[in-house]
Amino acid sequence: MGVLVIGSHKGGVGKTTVALNLAFAVARRGWSTLLVDADPQGCIGLSLQGRVAALPGLAECLRGEQQLDDVMCGTRLEKLKLLTSGQASVQELSAGITALADTSAMGKALAEAAARFDLVLVDTASGLFGPTQAALRNADHVLLVLQAEPLALRGLPLQIELIRQLRATDRGPAVAGVFLTMIQSRNSESMGVVQEALGVLPVELTLDAFLPRDPVFLKASAKGVPLGLLYRNPPPVATVFDSLAAELEPRIGLLSKETEDEAVPLVD
Repeated sequence: MGVLVIGSHKGGVGKTTVALNLAFAVARRGWSTLLVDADPQGCIGLSLQGRVAALPGLAECLRGEQQLDDVMCGTRLEKLKLLTSGQASVQELSAGITALADTSAMGKALAEAAARFDLVLVDTASGLFGPTQAALRNADHVLLVLQAEPLALRGLPLQIELIRQLRATDRGPAVAGVFLTMIQSRNSESMGVVQEALGVLPVELTLDAFLPRDPVFLKASAKGVPLGLLYRNPPPVATVFDSLAAELEPRIGLLSKETEDEAVPLVD
Protein backbone atom coordinates (compact mmCIF):
# COMPACT_ATOMS: atom_id res chain seq x y z
CA MET A 1 0.00 0.00 0.00
CA GLY A 2 2.75 2.45 0.91
CA VAL A 3 6.46 2.89 1.69
CA LEU A 4 7.62 4.68 4.85
CA VAL A 5 11.33 5.48 5.24
CA ILE A 6 12.86 6.03 8.67
CA GLY A 7 15.52 8.69 8.18
CA SER A 8 17.94 10.98 9.94
CA HIS A 9 20.83 13.18 8.83
CA LYS A 10 22.77 12.13 11.93
CA GLY A 11 23.85 8.71 13.18
CA GLY A 12 23.30 7.36 16.66
CA VAL A 13 19.80 8.81 17.08
CA GLY A 14 18.00 5.50 17.57
CA LYS A 15 16.78 5.18 13.98
CA THR A 16 17.13 1.40 13.74
CA THR A 17 15.54 0.98 17.16
CA VAL A 18 12.59 3.05 15.96
CA ALA A 19 12.30 1.10 12.70
CA LEU A 20 12.34 -2.30 14.39
CA ASN A 21 9.94 -1.48 17.20
CA LEU A 22 7.57 0.57 15.03
CA ALA A 23 7.32 -2.29 12.52
CA PHE A 24 6.53 -4.65 15.39
CA ALA A 25 3.84 -2.29 16.72
CA VAL A 26 2.24 -1.72 13.30
CA ALA A 27 2.07 -5.47 12.66
CA ARG A 28 0.51 -6.07 16.07
CA ARG A 29 -2.17 -3.54 15.15
CA GLY A 30 -3.16 -5.83 12.29
CA TRP A 31 -1.36 -4.34 9.28
CA SER A 32 0.71 -6.63 7.07
CA THR A 33 4.18 -5.14 7.35
CA LEU A 34 7.53 -5.69 5.63
CA LEU A 35 10.55 -4.28 7.46
CA VAL A 36 13.31 -3.57 4.92
CA ASP A 37 16.92 -2.91 5.86
CA ALA A 38 18.35 -0.49 3.27
CA ASP A 39 21.43 0.32 5.37
CA PRO A 40 24.55 -1.26 3.78
CA GLN A 41 25.83 -1.96 7.30
CA GLY A 42 22.82 -4.21 7.91
CA CYS A 43 21.87 -2.71 11.26
CA ILE A 44 18.47 -4.42 11.46
CA GLY A 45 20.09 -7.82 11.02
CA LEU A 46 22.77 -6.96 13.57
CA SER A 47 20.04 -5.91 16.02
CA LEU A 48 18.39 -9.34 15.98
CA GLN A 49 19.50 -12.60 17.52
CA GLY A 50 20.50 -15.54 15.37
CA ARG A 51 21.95 -15.61 11.87
CA VAL A 52 19.67 -12.93 10.41
CA ALA A 53 22.58 -10.66 9.44
CA ALA A 54 24.09 -13.41 7.27
CA LEU A 55 20.95 -13.98 5.19
CA PRO A 56 20.62 -12.82 1.58
CA GLY A 57 18.23 -9.91 1.18
CA LEU A 58 17.65 -6.61 -0.53
CA ALA A 59 21.07 -6.40 -2.22
CA GLU A 60 20.55 -9.77 -3.89
CA CYS A 61 17.10 -8.66 -5.10
CA LEU A 62 18.50 -5.45 -6.57
CA ARG A 63 21.30 -7.35 -8.32
CA GLY A 64 18.71 -9.71 -9.84
CA GLU A 65 20.15 -12.74 -8.05
CA GLN A 66 17.09 -13.49 -5.90
CA GLN A 67 13.35 -12.95 -5.96
CA LEU A 68 11.55 -11.16 -3.14
CA ASP A 69 9.74 -14.33 -2.06
CA ASP A 70 13.04 -16.16 -1.72
CA VAL A 71 14.67 -13.71 0.67
CA MET A 72 11.83 -12.46 2.87
CA CYS A 73 12.15 -13.80 6.40
CA GLY A 74 9.16 -14.70 8.55
CA THR A 75 8.93 -13.59 12.18
CA ARG A 76 7.05 -14.56 15.31
CA LEU A 77 4.26 -12.22 14.19
CA GLU A 78 2.23 -13.51 11.25
CA LYS A 79 1.76 -9.95 9.96
CA LEU A 80 5.46 -9.03 10.07
CA LYS A 81 8.15 -10.09 7.63
CA LEU A 82 11.75 -8.97 7.32
CA LEU A 83 13.99 -8.22 4.35
CA THR A 84 17.62 -7.90 5.41
CA SER A 85 20.09 -5.66 3.60
CA GLY A 86 21.80 -8.71 2.13
CA GLN A 87 25.46 -9.30 1.54
CA ALA A 88 28.01 -6.85 0.15
CA SER A 89 31.77 -7.23 -0.06
CA VAL A 90 34.14 -5.12 2.02
CA GLN A 91 35.42 -3.64 -1.25
CA GLU A 92 31.91 -2.50 -2.19
CA LEU A 93 31.31 -0.96 1.20
CA SER A 94 34.67 0.81 1.35
CA ALA A 95 34.13 2.24 -2.15
CA GLY A 96 30.63 3.34 -1.28
CA ILE A 97 29.27 1.47 -4.29
CA THR A 98 26.56 -1.05 -3.44
CA ALA A 99 23.48 -2.41 -5.15
CA LEU A 100 21.42 -0.55 -2.57
CA ALA A 101 22.27 2.77 -4.24
CA ASP A 102 20.56 1.78 -7.51
CA THR A 103 17.50 4.07 -7.51
CA SER A 104 15.74 2.31 -10.38
CA ALA A 105 16.20 -1.20 -8.98
CA MET A 106 15.23 0.02 -5.52
CA GLY A 107 12.04 1.48 -6.97
CA LYS A 108 11.06 -1.81 -8.59
CA ALA A 109 11.71 -3.80 -5.42
CA LEU A 110 9.82 -1.40 -3.14
CA ALA A 111 6.91 -1.17 -5.59
CA GLU A 112 6.63 -4.96 -5.68
CA ALA A 113 6.67 -5.09 -1.89
CA ALA A 114 4.16 -2.26 -1.53
CA ALA A 115 1.71 -4.11 -3.76
CA ARG A 116 1.74 -7.02 -1.32
CA PHE A 117 1.89 -5.38 2.10
CA ASP A 118 -0.13 -2.73 3.89
CA LEU A 119 3.13 -1.04 4.86
CA VAL A 120 6.73 -1.32 3.72
CA LEU A 121 8.88 0.24 6.44
CA VAL A 122 12.48 0.99 5.41
CA ASP A 123 15.41 1.54 7.76
CA THR A 124 18.21 3.58 6.19
CA ALA A 125 21.74 4.75 6.86
CA SER A 126 22.20 8.25 8.29
CA GLY A 127 22.35 11.08 5.76
CA LEU A 128 20.33 11.64 2.61
CA PHE A 129 22.63 10.25 -0.05
CA GLY A 130 23.57 6.93 -1.66
CA PRO A 131 21.28 4.04 -0.64
CA THR A 132 19.25 6.36 1.60
CA GLN A 133 18.46 8.70 -1.27
CA ALA A 134 17.56 5.71 -3.45
CA ALA A 135 15.01 4.67 -0.82
CA LEU A 136 13.72 8.22 -0.34
CA ARG A 137 13.20 8.71 -4.07
CA ASN A 138 10.90 5.68 -4.07
CA ALA A 139 9.05 6.30 -0.79
CA ASP A 140 5.64 7.77 -0.09
CA HIS A 141 6.52 9.14 3.35
CA VAL A 142 9.50 9.65 5.62
CA LEU A 143 9.56 9.71 9.41
CA LEU A 144 12.43 11.92 10.57
CA VAL A 145 14.09 10.81 13.80
CA LEU A 146 15.46 13.69 15.89
CA GLN A 147 17.66 13.07 18.91
CA ALA A 148 16.94 15.53 21.73
CA GLU A 149 20.35 17.19 21.63
CA PRO A 150 21.46 20.54 20.15
CA LEU A 151 23.61 19.29 17.24
CA ALA A 152 20.79 17.15 15.87
CA LEU A 153 18.34 20.04 16.04
CA ARG A 154 20.70 22.38 14.15
CA GLY A 155 20.84 20.00 11.21
CA LEU A 156 17.10 19.40 11.01
CA PRO A 157 16.18 22.40 8.76
CA LEU A 158 18.70 21.30 6.12
CA GLN A 159 17.30 17.78 6.20
CA ILE A 160 13.73 19.01 5.69
CA GLU A 161 14.85 21.31 2.87
CA LEU A 162 16.67 18.49 1.05
CA ILE A 163 13.56 16.34 1.24
CA ARG A 164 11.46 19.19 -0.11
CA GLN A 165 13.87 19.50 -3.02
CA LEU A 166 13.43 15.80 -3.74
CA ARG A 167 9.66 16.28 -3.74
CA ALA A 168 10.03 19.15 -6.19
CA THR A 169 11.38 16.64 -8.72
CA ASP A 170 8.38 14.34 -8.12
CA ARG A 171 10.77 11.74 -6.70
CA GLY A 172 10.57 12.29 -2.99
CA PRO A 173 8.46 11.47 0.07
CA ALA A 174 6.14 13.59 2.15
CA VAL A 175 7.32 14.14 5.73
CA ALA A 176 4.98 12.15 7.96
CA GLY A 177 6.38 13.79 11.07
CA VAL A 178 9.40 14.35 13.30
CA PHE A 179 9.88 11.84 16.11
CA LEU A 180 11.94 12.99 19.10
CA THR A 181 14.15 10.37 20.73
CA MET A 182 16.51 9.96 23.70
CA ILE A 183 14.69 12.62 25.72
CA GLN A 184 16.06 13.06 29.24
CA SER A 185 13.35 14.69 31.31
CA ARG A 186 15.77 15.61 34.10
CA ASN A 187 18.31 17.22 31.76
CA SER A 188 17.73 20.89 31.00
CA GLU A 189 19.63 20.81 27.69
CA SER A 190 17.61 17.85 26.46
CA MET A 191 14.31 19.43 27.46
CA GLY A 192 15.47 22.70 25.92
CA VAL A 193 15.87 20.95 22.56
CA VAL A 194 12.35 19.54 22.90
CA GLN A 195 10.88 22.98 23.54
CA GLU A 196 12.87 24.58 20.74
CA ALA A 197 11.89 21.84 18.29
CA LEU A 198 8.22 22.26 19.13
CA GLY A 199 8.63 25.99 18.66
CA VAL A 200 10.25 25.88 15.21
CA LEU A 201 8.58 22.86 13.60
CA PRO A 202 5.38 23.36 11.62
CA VAL A 203 2.39 22.05 13.54
CA GLU A 204 1.72 19.40 10.90
CA LEU A 205 5.17 17.87 11.46
CA THR A 206 4.99 17.58 15.24
CA LEU A 207 4.08 14.27 16.83
CA ASP A 208 2.66 13.73 20.30
CA ALA A 209 4.62 10.51 20.73
CA PHE A 210 8.25 10.80 21.85
CA LEU A 211 10.90 8.36 23.05
CA PRO A 212 12.68 8.79 26.41
CA ARG A 213 16.19 7.56 27.04
CA ASP A 214 15.78 4.26 28.85
CA PRO A 215 18.34 1.56 29.78
CA VAL A 216 15.86 -1.12 28.74
CA PHE A 217 16.88 -0.49 25.12
CA LEU A 218 20.36 -1.80 25.94
CA LYS A 219 18.80 -4.97 27.36
CA ALA A 220 16.69 -5.46 24.25
CA SER A 221 19.74 -4.87 22.05
CA ALA A 222 21.79 -7.38 24.04
CA LYS A 223 19.04 -9.97 23.67
CA GLY A 224 18.52 -9.14 19.99
CA VAL A 225 14.76 -8.62 20.20
CA PRO A 226 12.23 -5.78 19.90
CA LEU A 227 10.92 -4.42 23.20
CA GLY A 228 7.64 -6.27 22.76
CA LEU A 229 9.47 -9.61 23.03
CA LEU A 230 11.94 -8.70 25.77
CA TYR A 231 9.73 -9.91 28.63
CA ARG A 232 6.45 -11.78 28.92
CA ASN A 233 4.91 -8.41 29.77
CA PRO A 234 6.58 -5.67 27.65
CA PRO A 235 8.28 -2.79 29.51
CA PRO A 236 6.29 0.47 29.82
CA VAL A 237 8.34 2.30 27.17
CA ALA A 238 7.16 -0.22 24.55
CA THR A 239 3.79 1.53 24.57
CA VAL A 240 5.45 4.56 22.94
CA PHE A 241 5.62 2.62 19.67
CA ASP A 242 1.95 1.65 19.92
CA SER A 243 1.14 5.36 20.29
CA LEU A 244 3.46 6.28 17.42
CA ALA A 245 1.87 3.65 15.16
CA ALA A 246 -1.63 4.92 15.96
CA GLU A 247 -0.58 8.52 15.34
CA LEU A 248 1.08 7.71 12.01
CA GLU A 249 -1.73 5.59 10.57
CA PRO A 250 -3.87 8.47 9.25
CA ARG A 251 -0.78 10.41 8.18
CA ILE A 252 0.52 7.64 5.91
CA GLY A 253 -2.80 6.33 4.63
CA LEU A 254 -3.24 3.26 6.82
CA LEU A 255 -6.99 3.55 7.16
CA SER A 256 -9.37 0.90 8.37
CA LYS A 257 -11.63 -0.69 5.79
CA GLU A 258 -14.49 -0.24 8.25
CA THR A 259 -16.71 2.70 7.31
CA GLU A 260 -17.39 3.47 10.94
CA ASP A 261 -15.32 2.73 14.00
CA GLU A 262 -17.62 2.09 16.94
CA ALA A 263 -17.10 1.31 20.59
CA VAL A 264 -17.33 -2.32 21.64
CA PRO A 265 -19.19 -3.15 24.89
CA LEU A 266 -17.05 -4.64 27.65
CA VAL A 267 -19.91 -6.87 28.78
CA ASP A 268 -22.39 -8.45 26.34
